[in-house]
Amino acid sequence: MLDRVAAATAVRAAFLHARGAGDVVALPTVEDDPTVTAAAVSRAMDTFANPAMSGPVVVRLDGEGVQLQPADYAAALSVQAEGAQLRPRVDDAALLRALRPRTRSLSRAPRDAAVEVVGGRPRVVPGRVGVTFDPDDVTGGFLRAVAGRSEQRVLSVRSVPARPDVSTADVRRLGITERVSGFTTRFPYAAYRNTNIGRAARLLDGTLLEPGQTFSLNRTLGERTAANGFTEGYVISDGVFRKELGGGVSQLATTTFNAAFFAGLADVEHQAHSFYIDRYPVGREATVVWPDVDLRFRNTTPYGVLVKASIDRATPSRRGTVRVTMYSTKYWDVSAGRSARYRVTRPGTRHLSGAGCVPNVGHDGFDIDVYRLFRRHGSPELDHRETMHTRYLPSDTMICS
Repeated sequence: MLDRVAAATAVRAAFLHARGAGDVVALPTVEDDPTVTAAAVSRAMDTFANPAMSGPVVVRLDGEGVQLQPADYAAALSVQAEGAQLRPRVDDAALLRALRPRTRSLSRAPRDAAVEVVGGRPRVVPGRVGVTFDPDDVTGGFLRAVAGRSEQRVLSVRSVPARPDVSTADVRRLGITERVSGFTTRFPYAAYRNTNIGRAARLLDGTLLEPGQTFSLNRTLGERTAANGFTEGYVISDGVFRKELGGGVSQLATTTFNAAFFAGLADVEHQAHSFYIDRYPVGREATVVWPDVDLRFRNTTPYGVLVKASIDRATPSRRGTVRVTMYSTKYWDVSAGRSARYRVTRPGTRHLSGAGCVPNVGHDGFDIDVYRLFRRHGSPELDHRETMHTRYLPSDTMICS
């Protein structure tokens, strides 16, 4: 090895007396014995490395065992110098990654309690306690087992209960016992509608709202992207139709809004379309745009609410159907009314060009008020009344050139 002190002295002397750029300075070296000797390496091979690779290790859980072959765990083993000795080491994370796929038959994941609908009625699906093991039991004893003789290469670990995050008692406390509202809308055939409304319904289906929880349709569906299962369809933007990912999802938004409306849930945020679309209930509809325009409502009842959603796909000869049903325990009986249309405004005519132009026959804009009447379930007495005001712009006639 390099003699650092003598080398520094030689370099200083050469620098002060150098005669040209080609001068060479010979740096002195000294012999040094290695810290870890060949004998230490041989001992590590005999006592650890060779036994570790000599055959499988059996991991036993609840009387059943699985085999880990040397190829499974070799990457998790190493030796590390401590003074003159080589000490075995195990990479805990790497060992557990190798072990978990092998122990799936021995362990059992916990299952959260849930609510399912059978024959039109909700029922509680009990949770299930799982079985797993303490990782420390594996990593702590593996070096002993892997270095043992054939009859000693067994590692017994204790089973540990894995409890579900949502217990059966948690779900029963929600009191979801009956259908409390439902709403259906129909939509004309378009391939993008089948795709986007169907994808949105699948994402919404099974949503569970606890008392006091606020629902967000944008949060539930996520951004409408191709990776999230959505395709391009028509939306209303600045009073005209144009293509955008997720077009048609407002059909589900309107259906969900009405189901929440008749369930008596609190309206936190909703926005009607800029002009009226006659397949929707007038004054009682909602549009969504990621991420700024959302449909939100709050569960202000003392019971949980299970939301179920489904569609029947449209065909060229038959309109499609969207259904949203809410299950809970009846807290409100809700009825609705509305005013006549007022402040009617006539449409104009617009001439547009380009491939994105969509022709349209215009119709009037107007204002309308919708009333929601609340009665405590089973009582004829009016508890309170809400009014929602909607202003629809006129839909201009679009002439494409």
